[in-house]
Amino acid sequence: MSDGPATSLGSKILGMFVDIEVSPQAPAGTGAAPKTAVAVSGSGSLNQQMLATLREKIASRSTAYVTLIDAAQRLASVIPDETTRLKAAFAMVSGEGIRSVASITQAIDVHIADLEGERIRFMQASAAQTNVKSAALRKQAEDLAAQSAGSSAQIERLQTEIARLQADSVKNTAQRRELTMQADQADTEITALSAAFDRSVDFLKADLAAKKAALSSILA
Repeated sequence: MSDGPATSLGSKILGMFVDIEVSPQAPAGTGAAPKTAVAVSGSGSLNQQMLATLREKIASRSTAYVTLIDAAQRLASVIPDETTRLKAAFAMVSGEGIRSVASITQAIDVHIADLEGERIRFMQASAAQTNVKSAALRKQAEDLAAQSAGSSAQIERLQTEIARLQADSVKNTAQRRELTMQADQADTEITALSAAFDRSVDFLKADLAAKKAALSSILA
């Protein structure tokens, strides 16, 4: 029996253990990272979920081997010994078109070839998804690099503007002090001129008053 499209099982198993979707880019400053969930058992151990899925693949093909194993499983409750159980199962299925041990061993070779094919399809699916994820993550990295470059350029421009404004502030402060000094000097000069003017007026008034008195005496 067919198991659907050639890549279906490899993709199914890959999807069980690796979240192949790349999350949207996190907003700047959140520290969030793209989602990559991996749930694979430790190095050197067997993953029972993978084994169960592959066993389902084996059982899905109707062969002499699968027929024999199914028959043996039905006898498990009445024949505990495995060797005896397999012999009894073989005797049962011999009447179902299975004529020899060779047909069973040949069927096992078919299942081995199927598994090797699944290995190839799984690796192809894994490589394809890795390329997709890698490309998406690299694109996000490139986008962040471009944002960083833009931010650095903006910082440089702002630093230049800050330096210019600071220089203007220093210049303006010096000018303000100079203008304040000039204003103070002008105030002093005007005050002195006003005092001199007052003295001049007072002098002339006194002089005229004296002349008035003299003339009145002389001309009387």
